[in-house]
Amino acid sequence: MGSNLGLEKHKVGDQFGVRELGLIDGPPLRGAKTVVKTTSELFDVSNAALIIFDDAEVAGVVRVASDSASLSSSYPLDRSIASLVRASNASQVVSSLSADHPDAPEYRLLSMKAVLACPVYGPDTEPVGALAAFDTQPRAWTKEQKTKLESLAHLISQELILRASFETLRIMARERGQMSSVNFV
Repeated sequence: MGSNLGLEKHKVGDQFGVRELGLIDGPPLRGAKTVVKTTSELFDVSNAALIIFDDAEVAGVVRVASDSASLSSSYPLDRSIASLVRASNASQVVSSLSADHPDAPEYRLLSMKAVLACPVYGPDTEPVGALAAFDTQPRAWTKEQKTKLESLAHLISQELILRASFETLRIMARERGQMSSVNFV
């Protein structure tokens, strides 16, 4: 006789996607908010964001901006710098969006002129998002800035791993509680 232990979708060792980790509909990552704010201040940029990939759209944008209307809460992933981060699994350094990526939604929809974006990894080591610094003026990014942003993105990746570990422990605790209520006769 099979029992429903709540683990049909997730078993120990299974990976968690952005929805299962609550990155789309759940509470914001506290550490990520701090990292985004630090990014904005450290790079002296008009906007910084944690961009979460959700299928064909960029979703769950956490933003710190001097002009809060500058970044939308979501925009199309198609042709975006975020999609380049996802596809290449590498940081993207763009000094002039108008010259290098005129079709990018960051330029067309958000009026950003330069972007530095680094992958943020989920527990399965696949990119689930990007940490990005945006500027409203063309800008030459340095190797040092790229290295610093990659380090900050790594901090967010670590928080995601911790969140996935917590979710795994929560599922295991629920399973243990359900198992203790079963009488083995």
